[in-house]
Order: sequence, then structure tokens, then C-alpha cells
Amino acid sequence: MVGYKLKRGQMTVYLITFLCMVAAHSSREGWWMVKADVHEEMGFTSTQLGLMDSIFLFLYALGYFTSGVIADCFSPTKVLRSGMSIGMLCFWIMGVLGLSKVTSYWIYTVLWGIEGPAQGCVLTITVGIMANWFPSSERGKLMGFWGANASVGNIVGEWVAAILHHDLGLGWEWVIIVTGSLLGIMAYAVYAFVKDSPEEEDQQMPLLDNAVEEVERAGFWKAWKLPGVASCAICYGGVKLLNYGFFMWLPYYLRLYYGMDMIEIGLLTSLYDLGGVVGSVLGGYFSDLVKVRSATVELMLVLAVPMLLVFQTVQLGNEWMFYLVVPTTGFMVGGSANIIAAAVSADLSEKEGAKYNARTTVIGIINGTGSLGAAIGQIIIGWLQTISWNAVFYFMVLVCAGSLMSLLPLAIKDSKQKIANNKYKF
Repeated sequence: MVGYKLKRGQMTVYLITFLCMVAAHSSREGWWMVKADVHEEMGFTSTQLGLMDSIFLFLYALGYFTSGVIADCFSPTKVLRSGMSIGMLCFWIMGVLGLSKVTSYWIYTVLWGIEGPAQGCVLTITVGIMANWFPSSERGKLMGFWGANASVGNIVGEWVAAILHHDLGLGWEWVIIVTGSLLGIMAYAVYAFVKDSPEEEDQQMPLLDNAVEEVERAGFWKAWKLPGVASCAICYGGVKLLNYGFFMWLPYYLRLYYGMDMIEIGLLTSLYDLGGVVGSVLGGYFSDLVKVRSATVELMLVLAVPMLLVFQTVQLGNEWMFYLVVPTTGFMVGGSANIIAAAVSADLSEKEGAKYNARTTVIGIINGTGSLGAAIGQIIIGWLQTISWNAVFYFMVLVCAGSLMSLLPLAIKDSKQKIANNKYKF
């Protein structure tokens, strides 16, 4: 956040919304880290596990869409803390059922499905709150750091799982109980410390075009037609499919195909997330310089394609290559996903959504479509890996290319506009 000084209220909002996202991602990553153990102990097949994740992500996407509309009508913080509290309870119930040796597949599927909409509100509403509190001129740097919360949360979940499971010898149930509890802690923090937007008497900077006049409410379907929303949403559907493909299947892949233990898996998955943190921060900073976030994302996705192709060249005995390929892929894929989810969606919500009182709705559309794409992808990846992992990586290359093409017209338009206006600043 170089060059921008946060006021006290902004620091509180920044930190707590960041930690809300850390809690959400660590709870999900905790489940994905123990997926192989669930497979072995509960007898769930890889196809069943893929179906569980897809149901979660479909309902997660629904949570994005609906929470965006609801938060434009009611208090965003109330919606946020309600969703996080429900999410914590679902994880607790799953953990207790596991400790009680209940092995019914559909009970866990229903609970994991409820977790979807409960957590679906977290990103939509936290980005909306951040857009209320911070100016767009500095949003690349601010949201670049803030957008790293997903990667930080994944790292927390990975290492909590590694410590509890490997070092302390606790079962997978305790991993999800502990990580799920973080959701409840942060729900209370939101209740105690976070307001929807800055109070006017405490404002020493202008409100971010939120301003005062009443505007026509666009509604969900009209918000889809706002410039740039659909293309960004479709692009993010592909990028989040890739990103969540690594989150959900990399531990499983490394455990079953290469026989790695939990500590080494935790290290490699953390390197992926660290790459995402660096990509989010540097990509966000660069996008502030050039003022064309869509072109920044395009460049990162172009560079991701060869990394996806390299994955299939790693053979047994050459696992050291993962220590180069995994963080680089995280930089390109995870970094671009963070930029779209936070900075790009916040910009569009302010630029287009504010005209029709649909700011949080726009954020929900973009992120909801991302989760919808990720949900579809997990079914396909779960099936393709039964054929071969090379098929999985070829599929990822095709998805990356499709994401590039969907965003390309907007990137060209934005770049031409900035060149014509001579507004590049280095």
C-alpha cells in the first residue's frame, strides 16, 4: 500500500475484511487438504468427491448472486456475519459426524452444499465494503494486497491441516472443526467493529461516487448488460476454474500419484499460494501504473499457458520441478484470479453499478460466475483424472485460452482508449 496512508477506520475495515476472507479460504482449504483421508476412511470415490465440490461450488455461486442483490437492499454487514456463522456450524456438524463414524455420503454432501451459499456472501460483501471505503485511484495497490487474502487463507488452512494431522496425529475431523471456527470468530469481529460505509463526519476524503442522489435500481438481469460485466464474468469463470482446480486437486494429485506426505504437500500448495500473493500484489501495482487492469490480466494468463503444459512433463523421480512450476503457476493463475475478484470487480461496481444502484450486484455477478465455472470444472476434472492427468492439464490449457479470448475485446478497447487519451503513467 505504498503511497497511500490509511486512516484509522479504513485500517480496521481493511484488516477485518481481509481476515474474513482468510477465514473463509482456510476453512475450505482445510477440507481439501484432508480430501484424500476422507477418500480412504469414508470410502468416497474421487467422482463422489468431485460431485460434492461441484455441488458446493454451484451453491457457492448462487450465494454470490443472491447475496449481491440482498446486500444492495439491506445491511451488508448483517448478511456477511449471518453467512459466516452458518458456515461455522456446518463445519462443526461435519466434524462431529465424522468423529461419530457416520459415513452416509449424502449427509456430508448436504452439509457441504449448505456451506456454499453460507460462504458465497463473504467475497461479494467484503469487496463491496472495501469499495465503499477506498478510492479507485489507489485500488490496484490496495486491492492487490487485499486480494492476497485468498492465498494467505489457503496457506493457513494448509498448515493447520499439516500440523493437526501430521504432527499431532489428529483426524481429519479436527482439521475442519478448527478451521471452521475461524468463520465464527470473524463473524463476531464484523459485528463488533465494521460498518457498511464511512460516516460523513469522519470522512476526510470524498465519498467514492456513492454519493447521494437516488438512482434507478438495475436489478440482477439488467446488471448483466452493463458494459464489461459479462465479459469479465465469463473470463473469471475460466480463471477461477483453474485456480480452484489447483486448490481442490493438487493435494489429492500429489498424495495419490507421487506418494508425498502431508508436510511436503503443504509446502508445495503453500508455494502455489505464495505465488498467488506475489502475483496479486505486483499485478495490482502494475495495473495502477498502466490504468488497464484487463490488459494486465491478459498478460498474466498468456504466461500461464506454458506453465500448465509443463505440469504434464513432471515424471516420478523429477518432483523437484514442482518447486519451480507450482509457484510460477500460482503467480499467473492465482494472481490474475485475485485481481479480477477484487480490483476489477470493485472498479466495475463503481463505474457501472453505481449508475443503477447495483454495486454489490455487479460484484456478485462476476464472482458468482467465477464459482459457477469452478463448479462445472471440478466435475470435469474429477472425471478426466480417471482417464489420465495429462487430459486434466490439456483441459486446463483450453480453459485458459477461452478465458483469454473472452476478456480480449475489453482489454483491446481499454488499451486503445488509454493510448488515445495518453493516460499511461509510469
